[in-house]
Amino acid sequence: MNSEYPSQDKTFIPVVLVSLSIIFLFVWQLKNISQQREALQGSKQKLEDAAQSNLPKLDEQVNKSKQIQTGLEKLVLDLIELAKTDPDAKAIVAKYNIQQQAPPAGAGAPKPAN
Repeated sequence: MNSEYPSQDKTFIPVVLVSLSIIFLFVWQLKNISQQREALQGSKQKLEDAAQSNLPKLDEQVNKSKQIQTGLEKLVLDLIELAKTDPDAKAIVAKYNIQQQAPPAGAGAPKPAN
């Protein structure tokens, strides 16, 4: 029997070894891809959790900044009004070149009725 197919005996073991090597390589790559996928999903979940936990803080900071802006606008308007009669306030307004801007064209006075 061996004399009939001598080349078959010589190529069987290398073909099996190459096939096993390729199978091992594919299994190893699948394992690595699976680990990377799990790590990516974990990172994504951490990022989403961080974003959700920071949203209320950001909303709170925006509200505080709006309150501070409103307070500063009132303070500056009072300072401009006071500068009409008080020389010290007038000096501050002149020193820092504080001016009141006119309201936007559409937002100012109400339109007259026709």
